[in-house]
Amino acid sequence: MSHALANLPNLVVSAVTGVTTFASSNAIAGFEDADVVTIFAPTLTQVHEVQVNADPAAATGSSGWATLTSGAVNVIVASGTAVTITDVAFGSLRVLARGAEAAQRTFTVVKQFLVT
Repeated sequence: MSHALANLPNLVVSAVTGVTTFASSNAIAGFEDADVVTIFAPTLTQVHEVQVNADPAAATGSSGWATLTSGAVNVIVASGTAVTITDVAFGSLRVLARGAEAAQRTFTVVKQFLVT
């Protein structure tokens, strides 16, 4: 048995303006076989929170989103960094801008899974 990597759809946050405006990306699913998920951030002017939903169908629209935490601290993705999630126990994933972004931002997402 070995592990393989697979690209998942990108997470895209539209440009937002205003100091109190938050915008979420599209949501993606496809984590059933994932052992590890990594989100790669582009150049950003704001940090973005990682949000998850138990329901894979949430990728097409749902409430029930929760901010992912680690050690009681919100998991955020900052400019030019990557976040790796090792306990993949969710059905859908998105990111939420914590403030205005002057332009659209695209995050690359990959998963690692076991090949039998």
